[in-house]
Amino acid sequence: MTAKQTEAPTRRTRRTRRRPKRVMPKKRPRADSPEHVKAMWWRIYVLKVTREKLAELVGYSADAIKAYERGTNAEGEAIGEGAWRRYRNACAAVAVGVKFDWLNATVTIAPQYRD
Repeated sequence: MTAKQTEAPTRRTRRTRRRPKRVMPKKRPRADSPEHVKAMWWRIYVLKVTREKLAELVGYSADAIKAYERGTNAEGEAIGEGAWRRYRNACAAVAVGVKFDWLNATVTIAPQYRD
């Protein structure tokens, strides 16, 4: 046996092209932009939080927020208007600083938004 035959075969690795990271433009989206573009822009540039932090604040999972920002659900279908309405309301409550208590049916608004 020659030296070449005794060496373990090396596995060739196939180089895969990585998708470029999608960077959200700082410019405010137009009013007719898709809902998911505006939602991602709002989280990044207005609220300035990560998906994980927003997930804690609104009660959605980070994966659900990612789906909203992609505009499609796990099956690749467009997110329905009812789901968008619920998500917008949750985000609006966070933006205004609303804390809701189910047991006492009270709403507390953050001090910076009170008159």
